[in-house]
Order: sequence, then C-alpha cells, then structure tokens
Amino acid sequence: MNIIGVAIPRITTDFQSLNDIAWYGSAYLLTITAFQPFFGNLYKYFDAKRTYLISLILFEVGSVICASARSSAVLIFGRAFLGFGAAGLLQDALAIIGFAVQLDKVPLYQGVVVSSLGISVCVGPILGGALTDRASWRWCFWM
Repeated sequence: MNIIGVAIPRITTDFQSLNDIAWYGSAYLLTITAFQPFFGNLYKYFDAKRTYLISLILFEVGSVICASARSSAVLIFGRAFLGFGAAGLLQDALAIIGFAVQLDKVPLYQGVVVSSLGISVCVGPILGGALTDRASWRWCFWM
C-alpha cells in the first residue's frame, strides 16, 4: 500500500470511485497476509528457485494489471494479484535465506529482509508522490 497511499486521491478522481478507496490498500494487504502460509508450505513440494520465480512473475503480472487498469474493479483485482505474488516473494526470500546461509547467520539475513519492509514504508510515499505528481499514478506500478 505504501507507494500508492499518496496516489489514491488521483486514482479515485480518475475512476470516480470514492466507494472503493478502502479496497485499493486492503485487497493487497488481505492477500499478502492470507497467502504467506500457502507459499511457505510450497517448499515441501517445489524447489526455492522455481517458487521464487513464479512468485516474481505473479507480482509483475499484478503490476501490469494495476498499471493498465481502466476501472476501479480491475485495479482492485490487480492489487489482490500483487498481494498474492508479494506473499510468495516474502516467504521465498526468507526460505532461500534458510537454505543458503549458515544457521547462525540466518537471523541476521532475515532481519535485513524484514527491515526492507520498514524502509519501504518510509520511501514508498515519497516515491509514489513524486511519480503521481510528475507523471501518473500508473507509474507506481510500472516500476
């Protein structure tokens, strides 16, 4: 939600969709939260590289759906799709660290990954505001 938080007024104006404001963030947050256990469980059945690449593709497809959305409903669907891919990326990053790093260094590297979420909370609104102001809110998804 971070990068689009400041773009929501423009999105709402473009789509004339005041009633959908809450869904622009919630669709993403609901799916990223709901599907993390699902992706974490996939490592019983598939290798980390394949799962990570599939998650990355899902995330990018969600970004394209959002960037090219011509209606509020499509944007909300794209945000949910983004959340699905993001759930995989987060779990995949943590799992790959578990596979690739010595056991005593796992907490350090997982801390770095999780810290990136905090950094995105700080940088996202600045970047989203600049993109929305200088180009279009759609560029928040093309990045």
